[in-house]
Amino acid sequence: MGLRPLAIIIQLTRSSLLDVLSQDYIRTATAKGLSFYKVVFKHALKNALNPVITAISGWFAGLMAGAVFVENVFNWKGIGSEVVTALSANDLP
Repeated sequence: MGLRPLAIIIQLTRSSLLDVLSQDYIRTATAKGLSFYKVVFKHALKNALNPVITAISGWFAGLMAGAVFVENVFNWKGIGSEVVTALSANDLP
């Protein structure tokens, strides 16, 4: 259920990170003598994850709705069945 969104998230992260790695502040950090891993994890990844987090928040609702159907079909007890139970009992925040 989550393999396709995971692949899209990985592809989005890669393209965003490649875009950020061509920015001027990354070249400046590299010119200062920082290691490649420190530049990527401290500077580039922080800015590259903004569109990824935005996309994940939108897909999360779809995954929750899919969990409800998958758990009903296979008769599993999980968060999907808890959501259905809470909604049928009007247990809303």
